[in-house]
Amino acid sequence: YEVIIDMPFRDVVSWNALLAGFVEHGLGEEALTCLNQMLEDSIFPDAVTFICSLKACSCLGEISSGQKIHAEIAMEGYEIDLCIGNTLIDMYFKCGLLIEACELFDELPDQDVASWTAKISGYTDHGLGAEALKCFEQMQLQGVSLDVGSYICGLKACCAIGGIVKGQEIHAKIKRFGYIENESVVSNNLMSMKNVV
Repeated sequence: YEVIIDMPFRDVVSWNALLAGFVEHGLGEEALTCLNQMLEDSIFPDAVTFICSLKACSCLGEISSGQKIHAEIAMEGYEIDLCIGNTLIDMYFKCGLLIEACELFDELPDQDVASWTAKISGYTDHGLGAEALKCFEQMQLQGVSLDVGSYICGLKACCAIGGIVKGQEIHAKIKRFGYIENESVVSNNLMSMKNVV
């Protein structure tokens, strides 16, 4: 932090690098302090700033700060940015505001794999495995290509409700796409599902 303070010229890229570093290391409070200092220096946030700041709020469960950042995002017209929208959905789910998260999901002009995965993960994290699996199915019906994160969330949802049949279907797809050899996280979730059921 001292390094950037000592820099003679600090632009949004410099501040974003610091913000991203704090968030990556789970230092949410430091990231929000950094954001405040950046604003005091009259450096205007960009999309990267907003995403890092929202992730810091998610890490801390700091919904009040997250809602203030959301208001700023809306005022500046950044809500249509898919990456920011997905990060907002994730933050609201992680802070326990499921209705708000779902409303944001529905308001997105387009939903990609990250949008759906954030919703599925959010439901699963709050013990709503059946709703998570419905989303998993709906995602596929809408033709969204699944990635390894989607499969992991699907397996976690199966684990939550003891859905062995659906879990086996997901397992078959994972094997078909080769994720099981490449992703140890997938293997761990498969083992967890089998232990639960």
